[in-house]
Amino acid sequence: MAASEQEYEAKASAGKVATFGWLGCGLWLYLVSPGAPVLSLTALAFFIVGMFVSAVVFGIAIYFTRGVSISLALQARERRSWLKLAAASIIRWAWLPAVVFAARAVFGLVEGR
Repeated sequence: MAASEQEYEAKASAGKVATFGWLGCGLWLYLVSPGAPVLSLTALAFFIVGMFVSAVVFGIAIYFTRGVSISLALQARERRSWLKLAAASIIRWAWLPAVVFAARAVFGLVEGR
């Protein structure tokens, strides 16, 4: 597999992870919020528009943090540095709170809460 194919697959994978993160957070927000109808036009707009925006915005962030975390993990392996390995693990999942925060903010705007 060529390097460009691997890069394309990594970018596509990051977009998918961001999309599923948005869907999971959004579904959870709609299910736990009393009075927020899951089957409504605002919910449909929230999910459809949010999926595409999330795939682009957070997909880019996930793609770049993945590269940084891999680089740190390789350095940690060579130098046996547990601190760099811990930092690599934290950076790898740093996007998740951002997705949750963004989903909550957009949910508040869409549902007027």
